[in-house]
Amino acid sequence: MENLKYKTIVVLGILGAGKDTQAELLEKKLGYTIISSGEVLRQKCKADKEFCNKVQHYQDSGDLVPNEIVFDVLKENLDKHVDENLLLTGVVRRFPQVEMLDKILKDSGRKLDLVVFLELSDEDAIDRLSKRVYDPKTGKTYHMEFNPPAEGIEVKRRADDEPESIKLRLVRYHEAINGILDEYEKRSILLRVSAKGNINEISDSLVDFLKK
Repeated sequence: MENLKYKTIVVLGILGAGKDTQAELLEKKLGYTIISSGEVLRQKCKADKEFCNKVQHYQDSGDLVPNEIVFDVLKENLDKHVDENLLLTGVVRRFPQVEMLDKILKDSGRKLDLVVFLELSDEDAIDRLSKRVYDPKTGKTYHMEFNPPAEGIEVKRRADDEPESIKLRLVRYHEAINGILDEYEKRSILLRVSAKGNINEISDSLVDFLKK
């Protein structure tokens, strides 16, 4: 594990900005450990049927899984990676989650060192999402143009990546993100990065910044 200045990083960005892809590249290049809210919930579901039924109830009802449930599971995972450099994805989508993340990080002996915000226009986001697919077995996301799945992997398109669903999700995203960014800007921990361009070039620029 590299001795890096930024020990705990949150990755934010519009839908389709490549948050998971950039996190995975940083994991490979700098040894960060990724903690994704979606992935930790999936792993918890595999291990705990009662928990899974509870989460499924909210999802089937079209409701968001309550913050308390999500952050309890996130805290469990933070405690498993005490000495590691962490990349957190999907953990801050609504403003109340800013404070909730602060609390579980503090309880784990950490603080938030940096927020990487991948910027992309709505038009580019819609174009990218129209080509996005996922592997239902692993939950891993692919892009048919920029990051296609290996031969033999059977993929599907998410129901909420249909055009009308995308537009609604973008409206909700914009309603939430501005207050979140303002807060992190005030703390002087916000790094804005253009997500338009070559995936590896974006990754290289992030690596250069993080290794300063």
